[in-house]
Amino acid sequence: MKQKSFIWRIMLMSMIAVMCACVSACSSDDPEPEPLPTPDPKENGEVVFDIKLPEGNGNGTQGSPVTVQKGEKLDMAISQKSSYTDPDGSVFTCEPKAEIVLFAKMDTVVAKDIAGLTKVKEGSDVKSSSNGTYPVRYQTTQTFEIGGQNIVFDLSHEVYTYINSMKDKIEMPYVKINQAKMGNTPAAEEKPQGRSTAVALTGVTVRPLATSRATTITDSTLYEVNAQFNLDIESVNAKKDAKQTLVFSVTYIGVVETTTELKDPESVVSFVWDVKSGTASTASPFVKTAGEPMEIWMNQSCRHSDEYGNELVGDPKAKIKLSVAQDTIWASSIEELKKVVNKSGDVSETQEAKQVFGTENQDITIDWSYEVATAKVGDLDVDMPYYVLNAVTLTDVSVKELGKKTCQGKVADLYEITAKFHQKATPKNITGEVVSEEIEYVVSYVGAVREIKDPESIVSFVWDIKGGTNSTASPFVQIPGESMEIWMNQSSRYTDKYGQEVLKEPKAKIKLSVAQDTVWGDNVEKLKNIVNKSGSVPETKNVKQVFGTDNQDITIDWSYETVTTEADGKEIAMAYYALEGATLTDVSVKELGYKVCQNKEADLYEITATFRQKATPKNITGKASSEEIEYVVSYVGAVEIKLEKVEYFPGGEWIDPHDNMALAYYAKVIRRRTYSNGAVQEDEFKDFGHPVQLMTSVATPGKYKYFTIYPPTDVVIGDSIRHYTRSFEFLSKERGFSYVAGRNKYTSEDVFTDHNWAGYKTSKLYDNDVNLAIDFSTSYPSDVRQSGWYFGCFIYTIEYHLIWDTDANFANITTGFEFYDQFLVIDGRRIDFTSFHNLKIDHQFDQQNFSTSSKEGAIMKLETNISYLGKKFRETRIDSLYVAK
Repeated sequence: MKQKSFIWRIMLMSMIAVMCACVSACSSDDPEPEPLPTPDPKENGEVVFDIKLPEGNGNGTQGSPVTVQKGEKLDMAISQKSSYTDPDGSVFTCEPKAEIVLFAKMDTVVAKDIAGLTKVKEGSDVKSSSNGTYPVRYQTTQTFEIGGQNIVFDLSHEVYTYINSMKDKIEMPYVKINQAKMGNTPAAEEKPQGRSTAVALTGVTVRPLATSRATTITDSTLYEVNAQFNLDIESVNAKKDAKQTLVFSVTYIGVVETTTELKDPESVVSFVWDVKSGTASTASPFVKTAGEPMEIWMNQSCRHSDEYGNELVGDPKAKIKLSVAQDTIWASSIEELKKVVNKSGDVSETQEAKQVFGTENQDITIDWSYEVATAKVGDLDVDMPYYVLNAVTLTDVSVKELGKKTCQGKVADLYEITAKFHQKATPKNITGEVVSEEIEYVVSYVGAVREIKDPESIVSFVWDIKGGTNSTASPFVQIPGESMEIWMNQSSRYTDKYGQEVLKEPKAKIKLSVAQDTVWGDNVEKLKNIVNKSGSVPETKNVKQVFGTDNQDITIDWSYETVTTEADGKEIAMAYYALEGATLTDVSVKELGYKVCQNKEADLYEITATFRQKATPKNITGKASSEEIEYVVSYVGAVEIKLEKVEYFPGGEWIDPHDNMALAYYAKVIRRRTYSNGAVQEDEFKDFGHPVQLMTSVATPGKYKYFTIYPPTDVVIGDSIRHYTRSFEFLSKERGFSYVAGRNKYTSEDVFTDHNWAGYKTSKLYDNDVNLAIDFSTSYPSDVRQSGWYFGCFIYTIEYHLIWDTDANFANITTGFEFYDQFLVIDGRRIDFTSFHNLKIDHQFDQQNFSTSSKEGAIMKLETNISYLGKKFRETRIDSLYVAK
């Protein structure tokens, strides 16, 4: 048997050798196994991932973990977009997937006690596998054991490969889920080839369900068990690292079947007094300091410990403030002083209240409040302990005699009034015996008893001038250009039936203003027509009244104050002056005459308006006597004087020679202005004087040697009459002497004859301010030259020829007059004197032949008469021509 067995073994080994040889022979034709993927530099790869969280189950943060409720399974996908840039520049992309599945294997677990229910097995059971080639899918299953419960993470992810242009097999970027670690330690980084996942357990909590709460838990007690985990997700083979941590919460039911003793809940509260003001006491009874409000706080410290060892604390407060209205009160008897009552009624069932105690003329106010303490354990509200204040009650009023003394200026029987109050502070929501705190407040003040008299109310006043008037009493005359403001400063005194006085100082204020210092009107009647523009005055303490004309406002702002006091617990109206509406009593007008006002000509008037207002004392005892107040306002009223017509009257006068001055004509123009008010004003413009020149001459273009001219006789009278006599003696008759008169002619410069006004010369100029500023209609032509006088001359001559021989030799005998014309430029018009010239010329020529014993010849007489500008001129020329016999 042994030999056979050996041979069988040899045969079996031979067969195995042959099979191995066959297998070797078959395998020799297969290609070499593919090399492992060669990682490419990370700079060439990118991966972007998106985690699809279940809607409404948290966002995966510590404050809001992804929640898996009992009996449920979580299945969430992580979508990716992976890309790789080839060395040749092309880009390869793929979309690997990753998935997280989380669940608890049991809805309910059973343990002997809470410790067993929350016991965590160290480490976790990890199983990893892979399958597939393109992509390769890696699978990791992690199982955590907590008190008999298995919580499973089923994690998977895909990895793609790519052969690049260099013939290298490249592992594409992807998202990896790291290896699990228990506890709060973050997941450790793993090598890529590990491909394992990691979950970090962060904690296990137990909460008794509301239906199972009890001081002693026996048999089966239900708990809600909650376990939390961290799971890290990070990128691999990408040039940008990306990492994200997700937090998960798994909840299930735990049952403890053993007996567990829980502590009794405990709630306690204590306090200390915090004295803020108004008392020297540090504990009850609190005695109020006279003249100060008393304020004390009950600063509490409260604590609540539940059966599970949770401890909560708080510091609620209760506050009490006590004040007395008056340090001294007056009464007619001791009984009246002692009659302290509760004025505020029922204040139960409230956290804060204002209670008022006292007599008719005294208030003792006690403001109190307390805070309610609460806290939270999880979702449960816990009522914490605190002190509740009950309503204050009056327990006693005592009176102590102080004797007869002077009080507030009056002699009275004085008493010390002491009132005691009681308030209970009861602890609420405490465990153990409830013991209330009894609090007592003590208040004292002075009571004065005096004979009762009728109350008295009087008021007086003084004027307080704020501005706008020099008056110190009515009538108040406003200073023009200023606002007038006066105050009625009053002193109001009320004396109650006990002789206690109250002084107050109400005011009445009046402000008067005039809108314009000067107003314009078409006539005086309109200026005087001042009316009340604001109508009737309502019954009010503050009024703005407006008086005036269409373009003038006189405003009177007035107001008054009322005052009150309290006596016997009632409001008493004190005395004051009440103003009534102002009324217009008079308007007067005083003529100020003509003036230029605001660049306009006007008749000015002083307008004076007088107003009256009554101030009546109110609420006085005795007879009321009103105060009559008068205000006087003045301003300027102007009635514009409009220029209705402008007339020019040219004229002048001849002034005879005097003081070495020749006869001359002095032209003038009267400018007459007629205004809308009937006024007429005249302006005179006078030129320099222009003289008249009388001329005579002899011109001999022929041969002057044939005769002799003897010196003439020339007589001038007043520069307007001239007699000129001259003799011509010829040498012989043989020269053909003749005394025939030639032609006569009139000559004149063109300036005058053609009205060539531009050729006139300047005589006298005026500043342009003599011109009227407004345009008006007139028949005189326009002229743009500067205002002033302009003149030009003209000459009137008469001549005759004296022919004395056959050769036509002659002498020109000439007589002439030189006159001047002028015009005035004013207001842009030219005022000429053409219509005043009235030039008249008359001349006569007479020849008388004679013969005497010694000579013979002829007498030539030329007489010229001229009338110009109303003045007559005459020139007589006598020429004697003769030859000796």
